[in-house]
Amino acid sequence: MTEPVIHIGYHKTGTTWLQRQMFASAELGYRRIRFTQDDLDLYRVHDFDFDAARCRAEMQRKLERCEREGLIPVVSMMRLSGNPHAGGYDSRALADRIAAVFPAARVLIVIREQRSMILSTYAQYVKMGGPCSLAAYLLTPDDSRRPGFRFEQFRYDRLIAHYQRLFGRERVLVQTYERFRDEPQPFAETVAAFCGGKAPPPEAESAVLNRSLGPLALALLRWLNPFVNADSLNGWSPYASKWLNKPARLLVDGVDRATPRALKDGIQQRWRTLVERECQGRYEESNQRSAALTGLDLARWGYRL
Repeated sequence: MTEPVIHIGYHKTGTTWLQRQMFASAELGYRRIRFTQDDLDLYRVHDFDFDAARCRAEMQRKLERCEREGLIPVVSMMRLSGNPHAGGYDSRALADRIAAVFPAARVLIVIREQRSMILSTYAQYVKMGGPCSLAAYLLTPDDSRRPGFRFEQFRYDRLIAHYQRLFGRERVLVQTYERFRDEPQPFAETVAAFCGGKAPPPEAESAVLNRSLGPLALALLRWLNPFVNADSLNGWSPYASKWLNKPARLLVDGVDRATPRALKDGIQQRWRTLVERECQGRYEESNQRSAALTGLDLARWGYRL
């Protein structure tokens, strides 16, 4: 039986591009498969309720269809690397669940330099409804009532090593977002060779599918979020109204377009300085271990070693 490729993310590493341009293409040799209730059966279910046999049975029919059609089944869910806004608290448990359901799978992991990752993760947090400033977002949770952002999630060596223990080093491919951004075709060809399919043609290289808002627009959006977006990130705000959503988005986009470049750059630099200070000394040893585990030249891509 054809075993799937499991692409776990991370978030903000070109996952959408891989899902749309590669893993959704039968012409390239792939079929993206999902659990019927993937968020319930695989990662929302409580540890004591997780049923690997049930998950395997659910996926069996889909794997058999891929086998008949000669396609490579791909499970691509960035949530499988852990949710960054919850500190990736269940990333190890999810790895164990994946191994229980697909013991002979191949695993694709894409990482991103931590300072860039944190800034991009924070922007995603605001877009999803988060109301906190960057400084508040980066505060380590001081109680056990609700998980929040944790710097530890981006010590990649720990999750890489765990997947290598579960599946074998040769069945785990780690790539960098920076290579995807700067060398999209070689990146895609490396991924395709690992998966056993084909890479998209060069004309499908575009690595930017989600437009980023500038820092002033993000600051405005986080103030508006409790009134326009009820989400777990803002405590399911009781003040949110769907009627305000579109006007708020138009206002935020207008502010983004009207903000002078110098002002955007100034705020962005302050954010980078804050993240730079918070990351000092946190990731160097982890990155050294990640480089040793994967053979990647992380220094070339700007990772602190």
